Amino acid sequence: MDQEETTDKAPSLHDGKVLGSAVSAGGSGKLPVIHQIHAGPLAVPVNCRGQGEITVTVGDIATMTIPCTAHQVTATYNELNLARPRHGVQVEVAAPSGVRWSVAVGRPEQRAQRESD
Repeated sequence: MDQEETTDKAPSLHDGKVLGSAVSAGGSGKLPVIHQIHAGPLAVPVNCRGQGEITVTVGDIATMTIPCTAHQVTATYNELNLARPRHGVQVEVAAPSGVRWSVAVGRPEQRAQRESD
């Protein structure tokens, strides 16, 4: 990646379209509800730091468990392919109180460009 990974900023979607994000969170939390997600690719990059693991749940679409380490930021990039549009999607993160995390949910670059045309 072209930037230093941190939990103080949302992970980058590069030129994609961010639908929701949370930064520098600790312990468990929720993002604001995403009102609409179109069918097609959906990116969910996650950064975390601290001993343990976090579980990211994207509505009824997917659940991802990510191991985190105490002394460096763990960065993961997850991409899902939605067969149909979704509405009212709640993104939740379950994490121990000592784990800091940031997450973004959005459209990868190519899909975001097509939707804006």
